[in-house]
Amino acid sequence: MKKLITMWRESERDRRMIAIVFSLVFAIISSILLYTSYKVVDPIENESLFVYRTDKNVNYRVQLSQNTYIQSNPQEMGKLYIARLVQSIPATMRYQYQSTDQADLEYTYRIDAAIHASYKTSSDSEEQKQVWVKRYTVADEQKNQVAGKNNVTIEEDINIDYQKYRGEVERFQKEMGLSVDAVLQVDMIVEMSGTTTTGEQFRDAENVSFKVPLNKDVFGITIPESNNREKTIEQNQEHTTPVNSVIFTIGIVTSAIAVLWIVILVVELLNGPRKPAFKRYLDKILSEYDDIIVETLTPIKKVNYTVINVKNMNEMVDLEQELRIPILYYYNEITQEATFTIIKDKMLYLYQLDRYDLDV
Repeated sequence: MKKLITMWRESERDRRMIAIVFSLVFAIISSILLYTSYKVVDPIENESLFVYRTDKNVNYRVQLSQNTYIQSNPQEMGKLYIARLVQSIPATMRYQYQSTDQADLEYTYRIDAAIHASYKTSSDSEEQKQVWVKRYTVADEQKNQVAGKNNVTIEEDINIDYQKYRGEVERFQKEMGLSVDAVLQVDMIVEMSGTTTTGEQFRDAENVSFKVPLNKDVFGITIPESNNREKTIEQNQEHTTPVNSVIFTIGIVTSAIAVLWIVILVVELLNGPRKPAFKRYLDKILSEYDDIIVETLTPIKKVNYTVINVKNMNEMVDLEQELRIPILYYYNEITQEATFTIIKDKMLYLYQLDRYDLDV
């Protein structure tokens, strides 16, 4: 046991290796235990909390002025119209909200119109850039609130005076001396917010729109295709297994042990190389009693002497002072033993110190 303790003290590299191995082992064990005690499961599919749908629609007709060429008046949707004969465009703009759950809703809407005039940048290019915009209010903003509803319908009838807006473009072109492409865009702008019965909040903004060319001899009215859509308010759910308190506690303990071994390793590294206790004590003896110790290159042969073992180095120093004979010192590199002797006549006083001596 004495040898094992000494080997542990002196084998610095072994101590570091043991600290590294134990740190890794306990860290791996603690990680596995903590993971198994509280494991996060992959998120499940998104859970739909609230679904609502918005439907947008524009119905219009084209009212012609009296003429001897076209008898069908007003004209139906989806046709081509002769600009000189068009008087007005009566239209119904409709927005509908429907949801899977009731909600307290607040919404506003208004109808605006704007002339957008674009100019071709060069005769060799088809690229056009906007040079003029003029905005109009067709219907003032309206604001409403409803409680506990899952559907809202907004429907507004308007009448676009086509010749009024066409005349604006003609005057602009005449005064500016420009040939432009002009379109009248009509928008019903709807903004809605609400709170569901489960407390989920949402906001939405939609445009119900159509476009009317203003300086074409023959034109068609354009309604955007993406007028209907569905929206979902979702929640990511993440499930975890219950914590196993026993495994969790063991994991914490092994984590602490791993940290302790890491601390031991760090201390060893910070302290740097250190001489064994035996060598430190031997160096101290040689330093303190340098004037009375004589180092020999060969061991003293004991066969011709009566050997008397001395208890410790202090007794050897007392003998030296009493006998006035120097202390002979020899160190065996192989066995790592230090031998101190005093020879008087046929008496050999001996004190031996080896690397397993823990009393130093």
